[in-house]
Amino acid sequence: MSKDESKYDLIWVEHQSKKFNNGDDIVKAGTNTMENNTKLEGLFNDQFQPALPVNYVTVNVKVGVSDLFSEASAIYSMEAERVMRFTSNDHFTISSEKFLNYFKTLLFLRIARVNATESQVVRAYVRDQRNYLIPAFVSTLINSIGKATDSDFGFLFVPTTTISADELLSPSEMVEISTKLKTLNKEGLVCVETGIAMTPYGELSMMATLNIQGDILSYRKDHPIYGFYASFLKHTITSDIMNPNALRIRYGAENDYRMYLQHIV
Repeated sequence: MSKDESKYDLIWVEHQSKKFNNGDDIVKAGTNTMENNTKLEGLFNDQFQPALPVNYVTVNVKVGVSDLFSEASAIYSMEAERVMRFTSNDHFTISSEKFLNYFKTLLFLRIARVNATESQVVRAYVRDQRNYLIPAFVSTLINSIGKATDSDFGFLFVPTTTISADELLSPSEMVEISTKLKTLNKEGLVCVETGIAMTPYGELSMMATLNIQGDILSYRKDHPIYGFYASFLKHTITSDIMNPNALRIRYGAENDYRMYLQHIV
């Protein structure tokens, strides 16, 4: 094919593409040369893909634990006692306070990982944090927290935490409880064995559903399960870009989810 013929052939492709109604029509039509394939791929990308915002507005969200998390810790403690009562292994207990502080420490370390925090406090846990056993429900909750983008609204959610260093268990206490959970896992208290997620990214649905002073709110509709997840946390939005008036979707109140606590173990 001569240079002039190639030029006209590409013009013909551009002209014919105007007759197509969508990207599927273009793909079905096909072309005979690699050059035309490249041209059509460009047309598809330019004309039929949604335009994403170049700059995102950062929404900083402080994350803590709600009263439901404290009650969930008591349920895990009772379940651990029940499981050990019917086993032949050495009997042990994990108090509700220990469970709660274990979960707080996991949440603290997860958010530190998201924000690449390299403090001396965090470094003390680095060796073992991939090996901590975490009850399945709590693992889903904590590891879903992270940076998340909403391309429709142009938001970038970034978590911080209200948990302070003096609320944390020591590294040796964390290993001790994780070891006990390993035994409980074998006896039926289902745990995740991969510890804290290393990726900084979380789920948008998790980050955009917020527990604001006991009300479960969002600016976007999503699956109701995220309202349940959010009820275990406390959120404070520290960015001016999103105020309470923007959270027009109400999933319910924190107390509405209390009746479901028994189903997490």
